[in-house]
Amino acid sequence: MPQTQPFSIPPHEATTADLVYEIWDHQQRKMHCQVKNAISLRQWAHVVITTRNTDAFRPDLEFYINGKLLYTEAAAWLPQNNSTTYNYIGKSNWQDVTSPYQNADELFKGKLYDFRGYRTPMAASKIASAYKSGREWLQI
Repeated sequence: MPQTQPFSIPPHEATTADLVYEIWDHQQRKMHCQVKNAISLRQWAHVVITTRNTDAFRPDLEFYINGKLLYTEAAAWLPQNNSTTYNYIGKSNWQDVTSPYQNADELFKGKLYDFRGYRTPMAASKIASAYKSGREWLQI
């Protein structure tokens, strides 16, 4: 019999990763945003997630990679408390919950140079300046 898919593409090693950003209120997910192929693997990346406006409840979010605006999520969510707990990079609050329907967390594997949080929107010029100074400091 002939092959059912004679022109299938052979598997290959991934070169990019998705950026996933979620906001949860207890065990209720308020927002899930996934930016496909946003980050190149095995390369230094400067990632900024900031608000576009000062709406305290549903601001627009901007996602910058390496100083460039990559994606905007309109009417997104922010945590509704001044202080938050259980904040993770590459892990959810429910990693240890056992469920036959649960997908395993893809834990962050890499190095962080700088991690910051701001209460106000960041200007594109400030993001570009931070990206440039990080490259200079790391000598990239």
